[in-house]
Parts: sequence; structure tokens; C-alpha cells
Amino acid sequence: MPLSSSPTIQQAGSVSRPLIGFMPALCLIFVIAKLFGYISWSWWLVFLPIYIFPVIFLAIVVLSALVGAVLWLALRVFKAFSRSEQA
Repeated sequence: MPLSSSPTIQQAGSVSRPLIGFMPALCLIFVIAKLFGYISWSWWLVFLPIYIFPVIFLAIVVLSALVGAVLWLALRVFKAFSRSEQA
């Protein structure tokens, strides 16, 4: 059995991924800059890069639910209207 049987960082045919994403890295830079006094922002601005993607996701979910509710209601009204015309 070869000694180098442990998995490597990049297997053959796989794509290497960065260790940390852009937004967490940006947040880490902001936190370090705030702690060392390079920036005087409030803490909610420092952590804003962490909150961007969840807020966008939540907005998409809420918007999709609203569009779905409006379409469902419009379909019910259309069906009720077409039934009243047939009677």
C-alpha cells in the first residue's frame, strides 16, 4: 500500500475551491480594521457583508410568495367568474 494514499487538496478532475469566500473575507478585513482603529464605522456596517446574501434570499422568497398568492387569488376569481357566467 502506498504511503501517499491520503486525499490531496485537489483531486484529479476536481475544481479547487477557495478556503474562504469573498464576503466572509471582506467581513474579516472590516472586523480587523475596526478593532485596530483604521475605520470608525458602526458594527452593523462592519458585519454587512455577512448579511447581504441572507437578506437577498429572504427578499426573493417573500417576493415569490407574494407573486404566488396574487396568481392563486387571480385564478380563484377567474374560476368563480367563469362559473357564474355559465350558470
